[in-house]
Amino acid sequence: MQLEQVPKGFQDIYEGTADEDIELPAEPVQQLTGNSTMGVRLLSPRKLELTVRADGDIGSSSVAVTVDGHIGDGEVPIRLEFNWDTVHKDATEITGITKVRREPIPTA
Repeated sequence: MQLEQVPKGFQDIYEGTADEDIELPAEPVQQLTGNSTMGVRLLSPRKLELTVRADGDIGSSSVAVTVDGHIGDGEVPIRLEFNWDTVHKDATEITGITKVRREPIPTA
């Protein structure tokens, strides 16, 4: 999932909601590329908070976040990948891009 650019020295906070209870494993974040970091914490059994930091070099960073999803009595790892760019604090930013719907692909 591509996140907004974050100016160097700042952080963006996101919240995510699951449809079932989740738990965080001991190491929920795996750095994939770059060196800006992300923190994850549970706010409730179904809500988590992601802290996207621009604490690394200017350029792209990506992480994988894994949570344990509960299905019945078992646990299933759920992995999401997040990408963002650390930009200069005075960089121009494109804002206002919002997903407006999800729909089936039309058939001919």
